[in-house]
Amino acid sequence: MPDFTAGALISGLVLSSIGLFLFLRAKRMADPVGVIGGLLLMVLPLFMHSLAVLWLVSVGLIGGVLAYRRLGGVTG
Repeated sequence: MPDFTAGALISGLVLSSIGLFLFLRAKRMADPVGVIGGLLLMVLPLFMHSLAVLWLVSVGLIGGVLAYRRLGGVTG
């Protein structure tokens, strides 16, 4: 059952917005890792019910995509 607390709704909105931005930017740059990361960020709030776990996984996902780019996965 979905969690409809204010914190969960705001967290979902913020993280999904970041995911949309990441998805659109990666799609324009032809970065498959960024596209997958953006899609996961958009969908993740629907399935995670603990806010702490949601934020930890989201920060790890964003960090992984940025580390991939920094280590030479995609330039630009």
